[in-house]
Amino acid sequence: MAGRRRNQRVSTIYKLKRSQATLDFVDVDVERDTKVFISPRALTLMQTDWGDGCVSLVQSFFETVLQLIKDGKNADAEALLQELREPNETHLGMSQGKSQGRALGDESAHDVWAALSQSAAAKSGLIQDLEDTVLLIHGISVDIVSDITTNIIRGPLIEYTQEQAKQLGIPLTQGVPSGPMWHPGRGEWITQFVELPMTKTGKLLLVPKAIVRRTSLYDMQYYYRHYMLEHMQREEIKAGSALVTMLKKGPKVHKKDLIEKYGGDKKAVIEQTLKRPAVLDEYRKEMGKRPFLPLSHEDLGSVEGEKATDWDGLLNAVTSLGTGAEHAGAYEKAIEALLTALFYPDLVHPVYQHEIHQGRKRIDIKYTRVGTHKQDSLGVGNVIHMWTPPWQGH
Repeated sequence: MAGRRRNQRVSTIYKLKRSQATLDFVDVDVERDTKVFISPRALTLMQTDWGDGCVSLVQSFFETVLQLIKDGKNADAEALLQELREPNETHLGMSQGKSQGRALGDESAHDVWAALSQSAAAKSGLIQDLEDTVLLIHGISVDIVSDITTNIIRGPLIEYTQEQAKQLGIPLTQGVPSGPMWHPGRGEWITQFVELPMTKTGKLLLVPKAIVRRTSLYDMQYYYRHYMLEHMQREEIKAGSALVTMLKKGPKVHKKDLIEKYGGDKKAVIEQTLKRPAVLDEYRKEMGKRPFLPLSHEDLGSVEGEKATDWDGLLNAVTSLGTGAEHAGAYEKAIEALLTALFYPDLVHPVYQHEIHQGRKRIDIKYTRVGTHKQDSLGVGNVIHMWTPPWQGH
């Protein structure tokens, strides 16, 4: 009888003694994919300096590709898309068993280019951002959008990984090929040798849990059935078409009859949207008003098969420590673990010993507040500083 498979999560292989709730990144299993995805929309909703930098990279790349296609420079657009690689190093996605980054191989990168270059939606300007492709480009799904986004923001993810690794004591290996990183100033991909953690399956990129979701904000079937078909129903009734059925409550056009006549697949979605772009604008506007919240501790726990957060244990780790300078380091780690779990997803990206005033002072723990660029009543803006109490002996 085969033995039970050993947990190969980051927290386990590096002996971090941390649960998912106390980590700022997704605690992935390095031997298989965790079924969550990097969301471009989640990056936009962060409204932090780091998130804004990622959004700028995504917009720069996608606008560059679309402009090349509109200008008929298909070879140049294909060359940019062919540099996309399978981002196995994040261990996110839908692969069964060993991580394979299945969404973007050489062939599928070519398919993405072919679909975009031949797309009337892309040429017409109907597609405005990367997530629109889930609705309007053949063969594009949430996992491929996630893979494309990973490639584009690889530079910021490398910097984030290095920072988290140094804070948590995860070993970094020098001279690791970065993989393609988008350079917006040059409008091209660059590659560097960088420091990254290495596991037995290869290099590792850590992904902030605040930017992952289980699905895309945009859903093709929901858009088609609840926006496009309802608009078409009103058109058919107004025109008095053969699809109209008279009921006691008045004229009615059944959605199944519309689907039978016009189709219900992505091809039909694209064709009808090209004829009625205002419906897509309405859908975008309505989706922009809806909450698209980060995954909760419970959501991530269900994905990863982890037990519920041990709040009593986290609190006890803080209160059980003695006073004095000799306990300062342990206290800082214990209080950071508790606060990271307690204030997620509103506070993210903990940084130890953050220097201020040109290095003359240090803040024990700094957090970034998600979802606002405005200052609060204390005037601290989107950065929250946590000082260790003086009785801990700092």
